[in-house]
Amino acid sequence: MNYIKLIGGLGNQLFQFAYAYNLHKKGKSVKLDISEFTHYKLHKLSIQNFKINLQFAKWEDVKKFYIFNNIFITYHIKSFSKKLYIILNYVFNKSLIKYETSKFSNLKNLNCLHDGFWQGERFLTQNRKELIKQIQIKKTKLKHKKILNEISQRKNSIAIHIRIYSKFQNEHKYHGNISSNYINRAIKKMESNVANPFYFVFSNSGDWVSKNLKIKGTNFKIITGFKDYEDLISISRCKHQIISNSTFGWWGAWLNQNKYKIVITPKNWFLAKKNPSNLLPKKWTKI
Repeated sequence: MNYIKLIGGLGNQLFQFAYAYNLHKKGKSVKLDISEFTHYKLHKLSIQNFKINLQFAKWEDVKKFYIFNNIFITYHIKSFSKKLYIILNYVFNKSLIKYETSKFSNLKNLNCLHDGFWQGERFLTQNRKELIKQIQIKKTKLKHKKILNEISQRKNSIAIHIRIYSKFQNEHKYHGNISSNYINRAIKKMESNVANPFYFVFSNSGDWVSKNLKIKGTNFKIITGFKDYEDLISISRCKHQIISNSTFGWWGAWLNQNKYKIVITPKNWFLAKKNPSNLLPKKWTKI
């Protein structure tokens, strides 16, 4: 059995699910491991709100992959130092863990935990139609249906996704936050290609939006009061997207089925390191 660890926000959960689904399509036995959400405080597990067809593992299935069979100890060691966590796993844990940097690929007869983020299109493209069908909300609430209808009625709807990283666990130092200059340049670029746009704005920081977003006129609406998985689907239903350096915005744009969509994204995804290879699709506009 291959167990794929889910951790992070909804965007990362979807990358991990897509990786797991790719293994499933290759004939591997797969389950999703959600154990770390017991102690992970930054984001909640959200992927279960979609129509995904892979099963979640039980703790009894996966505890052998954790140091001393203890999720509390394992999680806090990993939070302190990923390198120390990997070393201790090699020393004290005989169960096989595949990290993104692992080189072995023969998983036919292995009982293995896959630990990584697997970002980019390499595990998505071949399964795109099936992933789109599964990444749909199980039960759409009336309030959300109204927003989706409003989006569909706008001829040139554009989603602006603004993710502002917090100081919690130094997120802002690792990712870096977008600037109002980036948003303004992206709007200008979009309006050179799209006539009479209407903007739907999604953000985790209303303060940033009120202070920095300078859209003139009445052709915009700020969307608030929805769950993350609802916002993700709303973003994907817009004709075009302007996104932040966020896997959440990435998925909102990737799920957009408009053949002629324009997606504008920051060219620098991280402040502390280089972009992952092949993270940003070639057709997307980077500024």
